[in-house]
Amino acid sequence: LYRGEHQQACDEISRFREASRRSLICRVTLVQVVLDCLTALSGLHLRRQRRFGTETVSAASEAPPLRPSSIRNALRRLENRREEFPRMLAALLRGLDYGLRGRDESAVLMLKSCVELAEGSGAVPYALAARDALQQLQQPGGESELLRQRMLDEGVVNPSALEQLYTVRLHRR
Repeated sequence: LYRGEHQQACDEISRFREASRRSLICRVTLVQVVLDCLTALSGLHLRRQRRFGTETVSAASEAPPLRPSSIRNALRRLENRREEFPRMLAALLRGLDYGLRGRDESAVLMLKSCVELAEGSGAVPYALAARDALQQLQQPGGESELLRQRMLDEGVVNPSALEQLYTVRLHRR
């Protein structure tokens, strides 16, 4: 995801999920949350690429293609967790999903929920990512770069690459 190779990221996540299905490691809550987050996030990056016609599909892809149900199922599992952090991730990712599908009102509700949960738990990058997405929805064509600016302020060398680990741009740049 960091390198912007979204198809390859989806393939790797699918392979790992399949290979570790019966492994004890997949019983660890953190591993489940990270897998579901990465599944949804990489799928949303692919959806954005397809929407704007910038998709680069690897011919060497051996993993099964990521189905829309994979994203929905990952989001559902995150939403159904008792812990606040996975539910915050789900609100962000669901908001981005709605935004990419043109369901702006639903996207705004989810993104506002993410901001509230993220700010309540001190998860600043996620709050900024949600605020950026809200700004993109409220001012199409305009860009909000709160997350990227915070990364620059913190000395991140390549904020646009790191940003892909948190969010998906809703509009073409």
